[in-house]
Amino acid sequence: ECDLFSNLYALSYMAELCYRKEPDEAWLDGRFTATTGADRALFRGLGAYHNKPGGADAYPVYGKRFLGKPIFWQDVLEGLYDSHLIGKDMSAHYAALAAHYENAPEDRYTYLYRYAACVFSYMAAKCRVAERLHPAYRANDTDTLRALYKTDLPTLLERARAVHGAHKAVWHKTNKAVGFGVLDRRYAGNTARIETAIERLDDYLEGRLPALPELEEERLSKSLHGFVDFRNIVQQP
Repeated sequence: ECDLFSNLYALSYMAELCYRKEPDEAWLDGRFTATTGADRALFRGLGAYHNKPGGADAYPVYGKRFLGKPIFWQDVLEGLYDSHLIGKDMSAHYAALAAHYENAPEDRYTYLYRYAACVFSYMAAKCRVAERLHPAYRANDTDTLRALYKTDLPTLLERARAVHGAHKAVWHKTNKAVGFGVLDRRYAGNTARIETAIERLDDYLEGRLPALPELEEERLSKSLHGFVDFRNIVQQP
């Protein structure tokens, strides 16, 4: 899913560690610019896709950090990872990042900054819907549900299509054409589910549906990670 060149920051950092045990920030900045012609801070900032707003870069348990990818792809109605958004205001976090990368200075990797801005813009809309949809439904807050139907979900659909197009352009700039078909199908499923959410919310608000079973379900806590450390599994006697 990721552009190969988005990893330049991590590669440069590991390379410097091979020659300097504890390279300082000024040294790393200078070396990165000298070898890539880019701003290290802009590349390092791409990691905010995963970080909690206002959180430290270091986590007591690294696996507990917030991850953007599950939210990026999650079903807008089923919201399997919604519990991780409680109290974090991730929509504002991503909106600020989108503005930052949209206005980033131009260099040879401007295409990557603009793509990042598109991703963050989509994530801001996705989180805004996730933060409001289930709570509004459970509280029978029809005003918020109507706002989601009229504004937030259509905005999300527009940005989902935009990030699909942006990803496609970046892919074909860097990679061979073969392989993007997997992502085309994934994006198509993503936009189809947003369209379904708009249709079903309309049916509910207009009284054609008595309830939305997808939103009746409690939002349980689901791990953001595909793998669980065996040491965290409690053995039952």
